[in-house]
Amino acid sequence: MKNTREFLERLVNDENFAKEFDKIKDFETLKEKAKKEGYDISKEEYNKLELEVEKHLSDEQLESASGGSAKQFFKDFGEGFVKGFTGTLNVVGNVVGLLTGK
Repeated sequence: MKNTREFLERLVNDENFAKEFDKIKDFETLKEKAKKEGYDISKEEYNKLELEVEKHLSDEQLESASGGSAKQFFKDFGEGFVKGFTGTLNVVGNVVGLLTGK
């Protein structure tokens, strides 16, 4: 089984895969659908990923990443408020919102 990080990476990089998760509205449905696709996802693992990003990158690195405020992006991303991006990021934002419960 693949993990939460691999699941999110595929959501970001595979638009057809992401479309399969576009209409999911609750975490349990998300988890079941992901499991059918070979992913074992969890809120706990997502929280660890978020802490890992904050731990290993300084504020300056976070601010300079992606030409903007990566820290704010990660916060917004986690809350499901990703806007203005094409392709999969709106779906990813929604999925991460379900993972964080926000």
